Amino acid sequence: MADAGDRINGRYRLVEPVGSGGMGRVWRAEDEVLGREVAVKELLLDARLDDEERRVLVERMSREARLAARLTHPAIVTVHDVVEHDGMPLIVMELLKGMPLDRTVKTAGRLTPTRVAEIGLAVAEALRTAHKAGILHRDLKPANVMLDERRVVLTDFGIARLSGDPRITLTGALLGTPAYMSPEQARRDEDLGPASDLWSLGATLYTAVEGRSPFPGNSFVAVLALLMKGEFDPPEHAGPLTSLLHELLRPDPEQRPTIAETIGTLSEIATPWRHSTPLPAASATVVESGPPAAVESTRPLPGSDAPEPEPVEPPAPRPSRSIGRRSVLLAAAGILGSAGTAAALFTRDSGRTSDRHAPAPPSALAQDGAALTDHTDRIDALAFHPKRPLLASGCWDETVRLWDTGTRDSRTLTGHRGPITCAAFTRDGSALLTGSWDRRILAWDVDRAAEDGAYTGHTDIVYALAPSSDGRLLASGGKDATVRVWSMKDRRVLRTLRGHSGTVYAVAFHPDGSTLASAGADGKVRLWDPATGDLLASLTGHTGEVSTLAYTSDGVLASAGEDRTIRLWKSDAAAGVLKEHPSTVSALACHPSDGTLYAADLGHALRHWNPATGDFRSVPTPHTDRIDALALSPDGAVLASASWDRTLRLWRPA
Repeated sequence: MADAGDRINGRYRLVEPVGSGGMGRVWRAEDEVLGREVAVKELLLDARLDDEERRVLVERMSREARLAARLTHPAIVTVHDVVEHDGMPLIVMELLKGMPLDRTVKTAGRLTPTRVAEIGLAVAEALRTAHKAGILHRDLKPANVMLDERRVVLTDFGIARLSGDPRITLTGALLGTPAYMSPEQARRDEDLGPASDLWSLGATLYTAVEGRSPFPGNSFVAVLALLMKGEFDPPEHAGPLTSLLHELLRPDPEQRPTIAETIGTLSEIATPWRHSTPLPAASATVVESGPPAAVESTRPLPGSDAPEPEPVEPPAPRPSRSIGRRSVLLAAAGILGSAGTAAALFTRDSGRTSDRHAPAPPSALAQDGAALTDHTDRIDALAFHPKRPLLASGCWDETVRLWDTGTRDSRTLTGHRGPITCAAFTRDGSALLTGSWDRRILAWDVDRAAEDGAYTGHTDIVYALAPSSDGRLLASGGKDATVRVWSMKDRRVLRTLRGHSGTVYAVAFHPDGSTLASAGADGKVRLWDPATGDLLASLTGHTGEVSTLAYTSDGVLASAGEDRTIRLWKSDAAAGVLKEHPSTVSALACHPSDGTLYAADLGHALRHWNPATGDFRSVPTPHTDRIDALALSPDGAVLASASWDRTLRLWRPA
């Protein structure tokens, strides 16, 4: 049995147990090679088992790892490694930071039909991926549906069976949880099919929307008796889900809806924009290999005195699983703040790095009028016009709005066929650019408030946009794990930059245009030469995905994300760490003149940082849900915040 402090396979240091089940325990662990947190699942065996029973359980867990590693989907937990410790297999997985569905219902009560449909949609799409690979889950239940901070994740393929494999079981054992086990599974039918998992999905969704299991009972036998009869109380709170729940819970598997029909129905209930065919999974090429240092520099940055290194043969590219972190729960990456100046940098780890002193954050912000409330869904994108009192916002309701910040009037732009994730104005202000789940970047004529062409090339969701300071180039990043550099003159892709091993959530140009920064799900910040596409450096230090970037006017880069830190970089060197956020940092905005930073996390408050001293002030807001985008006006006089509560708010220094 593993203990806290054990170092597994020479790299995974066990920190603390975070969960346990009938056969296993999950540890939070530190991957000391890659500097990230992971989950390690170990098998716990009853001392009363004989050798054959132990062999079967060990084989089952090893198979779980093999099965899960074959599946690539945003709603399926990612398996990193399979190792042995004291003769037992351990599975190394991504560490999910959230709460399982059963505990969510227990603590918060039943969920709304729309919310349950969103969760069900993610799980159903994960099942479709597994079923296409010939894999049945066979233990789908609320405890195995994790609500992470940004996604819904199906976990624990512990008793899954690959079609055609011999059944692995103990004599007389009934695999699964009775209340969420299909009738045919309870009968131990040999030929289970995808319909069995769909029955379990129906029982899981019933529990989420009603707050109780469809087959309650005080004993194992009582639950099985109800299950075999197929009798359950009709749902009372399911609303538009009612019909689907009845269909999924039909005793005869032949009468249940197919996975495609289930996804179609859930799409209509969850969000109307999901009617189209789901986007294809992305693939990526990783160019780094080996243990990362704090900075993996591949050649000197422009303007440095370091000699050009001898040419080195790059490692052979290897395919990597797509890490699409935006399923039903996911909000877009933070919008890039205006360029500003950081006079000095501070780190709570190493102390001040300069004697120069930037102004302290103001004591408060004053809300500038009432909330702007015309959007009908969560808002993910914000951008201020460079010359006029205009604010652009993009929403999951597929609309873009142009707000006059003086009159609060707005104009609505329609043309995207999916949620809007990012927005940016061109340097001269003549056009607004927006990215979306529909894989396109649309250009809008600001004066006419009309669509004026599109940038096409991304093969999945576009999450980030950044025009260069000279107005010639546009950078974009997305779920296809690529960064693309476009000519803004003819909307042509000049270069496609590959290297991220997952979704790219943020891009930003250095103020002088010499360097392009990108960051995303793999937790690294990469610096590129936009003129050649060469990778200049890979900056490591974050222990989770990086969702937002912002450059100051003197070239200091701020990066932040799910590890709750804001990291500061000068050229290719780490220059500071700000650590006081209680949760994932979702958005950054840099003041254009005094060098201070505004940051939002998954709470409802803003933090105003002085990077020179590490001082900050927390500013409560009236937002009732997470703030997911920030933007500062070009003069720094107005800060805009956008939230999942469907509102925009404007702020001025008090």
